Amino acid sequence: MSSQDKATLLQEIKKDLIFCKKITHKFGPNFSVGFRFLPKEKRGAVYASYACCRLIDDLVDEGEKPTKDILKKWEEEIENAYAGKPTHPATRALNFYLKKFPIPKNAFLNLIEGCKMDLEKKRYNSFEELLAYSEKVATSISDISISIFGAKEKDAYVFGRRLATAFQLTNIIRDVKEDLEKGRIYLPLNEIEEFGLKEIDFISLNLSKEMENFLRNQCKRVISFFETSKPLVLYLEKDSVLCVILMHSVYFEIIKKIYKNPLVIFKKRVKLGIPEKIFLVISKIFTKKLV
Repeated sequence: MSSQDKATLLQEIKKDLIFCKKITHKFGPNFSVGFRFLPKEKRGAVYASYACCRLIDDLVDEGEKPTKDILKKWEEEIENAYAGKPTHPATRALNFYLKKFPIPKNAFLNLIEGCKMDLEKKRYNSFEELLAYSEKVATSISDISISIFGAKEKDAYVFGRRLATAFQLTNIIRDVKEDLEKGRIYLPLNEIEEFGLKEIDFISLNLSKEMENFLRNQCKRVISFFETSKPLVLYLEKDSVLCVILMHSVYFEIIKKIYKNPLVIFKKRVKLGIPEKIFLVISKIFTKKLV
């Protein structure tokens, strides 16, 4: 390859990375708080990987008529990226970083399998069923992230999956109303019944004491996942630790807000404001602690 060709290729890659960065900052504001503090190479790889994951996930969540055929095309595009023949800006950026990080292909393919489940399955009878879905979606993204962050030991993947599950379960609770509008209820039906509730209570937005107690109980379980994921930072390369601390902290603050006032999820999307995020970042930069 001539020097001119190399220069042209680098320019194209820069454009692809800008595309991935924009997607990440727009659709992953909570994760972006941490991503910004990664070293340049790791940050670029995370942006590329997140953009691929987001584009795949949005086919189901935002697409007008998502089908398995569309997801099949993304399976082919991921295969192309790993074969050195990507055709999409996100997969071209991903391909560039495959030479630098051992990002697992199966993680993307498992994510696509999880998205296929979303096309067919609208209810989960138990937490075990929900966890099986989460393993397809959340833990896939965790394995991608850990491969970039740098694992000093295999235990990093174990604790990373627990943290990813905490993120996923937080999103599920936070987005209950939004998912209802799409015809989905992710929360376990058997546990809903244990609290004297039925599906109609969610559909009719029954803001009862039983609903409050049920949601608070769901939050308790999520908090336990956050607590048991804390050792993760001990098994990561040093330059990735602050990123993980910030992501953990942002999401932990969100689930704590919901725990304090569970019924708020039916009224607005629970999030941290910019001043809250700035305060959190400053405090974590100085303390480097999860709590």
